Amino acid sequence: MAHVHPLLVVAPSTEVLDVLGHLPLSVDEEARAARMVRAEDAFDFRAAHLLARRALALATGTEDGELVPAQSCEGCGGPHGRPHVAGHPDVQLAWAHTRG
Repeated sequence: MAHVHPLLVVAPSTEVLDVLGHLPLSVDEEARAARMVRAEDAFDFRAAHLLARRALALATGTEDGELVPAQSCEGCGGPHGRPHVAGHPDVQLAWAHTRG
């Protein structure tokens, strides 16, 4: 039987960036953020991805940034689609974000 340990982490983008902004994003994540038209959307995108790293650390007892979510589209192979953690098929991740 699978063990389920749901975790929800919520914070404003500015607070996330203040606390976790020192963690690096992947090349794909930075490229995607750089393509955003509004600077605020890029901040929110970065914050959502950093907050996912924090949630992964809290859920698994690892250090912030040790587990990194990745995305790869099942249709085109692009760096988007359902997030996952390479090498950890037992860890499921989802995120939602809105402005701010």
